[in-house]
Amino acid sequence: MRLQQVVVNLLDNASKFTRDGGHIWLTLAREGDGGARAYAAVRVRDDGMGISRVLLPRIFELFTQGQEVSSERGRAGIGVGLSLVKSLVELHGGKIEAVSAGEALGSEFVLRLPVLDAARIPAQARGGKKPAGVDAPSRRILVVDDNPDVGDALRGLLAMQGHEAHIARDGADAVARASELRPDIVLLDISLPDVDGYEVARRLRALDATRHALILALTGFGQHGDLERSRAAGIDRHLTKPVDMDELEDCLRREPTAKTRGSED
Repeated sequence: MRLQQVVVNLLDNASKFTRDGGHIWLTLAREGDGGARAYAAVRVRDDGMGISRVLLPRIFELFTQGQEVSSERGRAGIGVGLSLVKSLVELHGGKIEAVSAGEALGSEFVLRLPVLDAARIPAQARGGKKPAGVDAPSRRILVVDDNPDVGDALRGLLAMQGHEAHIARDGADAVARASELRPDIVLLDISLPDVDGYEVARRLRALDATRHALILALTGFGQHGDLERSRAAGIDRHLTKPVDMDELEDCLRREPTAKTRGSED
């Protein structure tokens, strides 16, 4: 199901950035035989808008989006899909890369998944290496973001890591849901439609349910003054978009701050 989601996402992106009359190719081949580890290589190639040299190295980062979107295709989204694709591929032991000669020169996404020797599958199933983050303790996490694409993608990533994730779309909803759910961790956007994330953090710190929760800001605001406002509001960590997923996962593996905060009360 997850691999189907990956391929559909890549085909959907290709269709968005390929004009009417263009072409999209989907191929599957075996690579790496002859002493090297064998991979199943899935390639999605198009002759559409292509990817600029500036954007190409960052194409899998969370919240990355190209500056130009075809008017024929409407809103292209905010780039969350490719970050989720990369995470899914890596959880399956694979890797993915994007290739493009530049704008208007088409693009290709190459997904490589390890080919297993059928005779070795039972042994690997018993003792295979687990993906990063699998052994991390499960947390109850509240994601606060008014953008459905962002919130749903983060919830999907968290669920894949074994966490119990919930969504709040604005500040008032966040406070109400936090009081009910008593989350261990809150991932908090600063720019919200009713009150900003700083005010939400202050209200969460005033609740018994979240007084000791770990609050992480996920925001596009990254100036020194923004970090100071986060600290003053009771936010533990201020992560700037595009989010470094390794840094986020490291934060999620930390013990919630209940012990340290509780010892100070």
